[in-house]
Amino acid sequence: MLERLKVAHQAAVSTNADTFVFDGHEFVVGYARYLIEYLNEVLHEETTNAQTPARPKAQSAPR
Repeated sequence: MLERLKVAHQAAVSTNADTFVFDGHEFVVGYARYLIEYLNEVLHEETTNAQTPARPKAQSAPR
């Protein structure tokens, strides 16, 4: 979905449009740029976290 949004946004930018319609919703070009940046960051974090193995918790020595 994000890739399709990027393509629709770029098409709007290339025609100097102020708005564009994506999946039946109207977006302001400037807002969409920030939305795409945000989604890239969030999805990158999720991908990075999913690929990083969880560290085992340190166990304390028995008393």
